[in-house]
Amino acid sequence: MLIILTETQKNVLEKFSSEKLCIDSTHGTNQYSFNLTTIIVNDEFGEGYPTAFCISLKINKVHMTVFFSKIKEVTGSFTPNVFMSDDAPAFWNAWIKIMSPIPEFHILCKWHIDNNWRKNLKKIDGSLTTKAYVYKTLRILLDESNIIEFENLLSFFLCKLEEEFAMHNFRAYFVSTYVPRKKLWAACYRCQVMLITNMVLEAIHKTLKHVYLKGKKNNGLMLYCGIYSNSHFVNVINNRHCSALQTNYKVTKISDNTWSIASNSSEPSNKNVNKQLRTKAPEEQRVNKPTLQVINQIKNDLKGNDTVYINIDPHYERSYGQPALPILLTLRVVSRDRGCD
Repeated sequence: MLIILTETQKNVLEKFSSEKLCIDSTHGTNQYSFNLTTIIVNDEFGEGYPTAFCISLKINKVHMTVFFSKIKEVTGSFTPNVFMSDDAPAFWNAWIKIMSPIPEFHILCKWHIDNNWRKNLKKIDGSLTTKAYVYKTLRILLDESNIIEFENLLSFFLCKLEEEFAMHNFRAYFVSTYVPRKKLWAACYRCQVMLITNMVLEAIHKTLKHVYLKGKKNNGLMLYCGIYSNSHFVNVINNRHCSALQTNYKVTKISDNTWSIASNSSEPSNKNVNKQLRTKAPEEQRVNKPTLQVINQIKNDLKGNDTVYINIDPHYERSYGQPALPILLTLRVVSRDRGCD
């Protein structure tokens, strides 16, 4: 078990841990099957910053207790207002055992909830259309912002699962695993918390896997330390930045999104630079959210109201699981200990 907490990470953790704290693990980054657990907070720019790493063979209460204990020895006890984790109870159980007082809000990561529901749709002994209907109903429950409406829809949904014999196994799973913990995942019970998912943390892990590791498993563990250290990638960025600062350019603002850059070198030249806005997939595609028409149709069906035929696409994973447009998740690498000499 290896725990990484640099002096810079310690300072960031102590400064920004009072509001929101996310913790998650990823695997498949090395040939030894070690897991990488990351603690992340929002910095002064409102962006995620990894403040501690734990490399361990297992992710359970015992290992996480050791992880949090070692952090407490260095930083002392601290309590975020919001504690977000995945669906595994090990993180939360270990945290409340070591740290005090208990955070006011404990919420589950929306992405992990959705992923677990998808995996367990195989418990339904029905067609793809039936599974799609159940899945999209779950998504409606997940995103419902009104408590009374949520409770009514949940009651109708459980009755519908009871009526269909093919759904009994899924109903048993859902009732035992998620109904008692509805306040941890339902939007209506977490509307005060402006934190939806671990997207920043997921972006960091994907950057580690697909940018640094290039989709391959690492033969060692040293690359884990390279994300926020003076690695080759960070050095290249710093060198380019320092070189640009030392170059004699004349910058003229043409509009809010366009600048003209004139070089005073031996071969003068002008170049226009345009600010490119990042585009994201539509909300329905980014978070697997059903369309408004499907939402209204399913709600009416659950309530027993007369409704037109519900046209449910049986290929629900292709419909809502994969974004049609690229999602640009940018990992901002900042070397806080180093300036341009």
